[in-house]
Amino acid sequence: MTKLLYLILCLFLFGCVPKSEPKPHMMYRADFEALNIERVENHIDTLAGKNELRIFRKERESMEFLSNGSPAFFTALYYKENPIFVVTNVGTSSTLSISITDYGDFPIARLENLASSFNTYLVNESLVKNLQQYIEK
Repeated sequence: MTKLLYLILCLFLFGCVPKSEPKPHMMYRADFEALNIERVENHIDTLAGKNELRIFRKERESMEFLSNGSPAFFTALYYKENPIFVVTNVGTSSTLSISITDYGDFPIARLENLASSFNTYLVNESLVKNLQQYIEK
């Protein structure tokens, strides 16, 4: 009985220790026109393939509902079980938000290169305006 109580106490104590949550490494915002969603998603697909990342997308109809009927999307690129790269215009469909998160298992140099190449594409193809980084390392 004592061993069982000790085991339960250990599980409770170690199971309740808060884990430190990773914080975004880089975040960007830009003015965005929803008619460019397809081109942005196609480029995300290309980046995922080149970097061996898994793509997760939410249904556009659900995202449009959350954006008061305006066209919207949510796409995340996963490395292992972690969403390291998230791109969305949900909420205000006229703003594109990009979040890059370091979970410690994807090389930071590759993560930064991924963000840089994606942002360069967006700007060079005139898919966004006023791209700004608003949280730094």
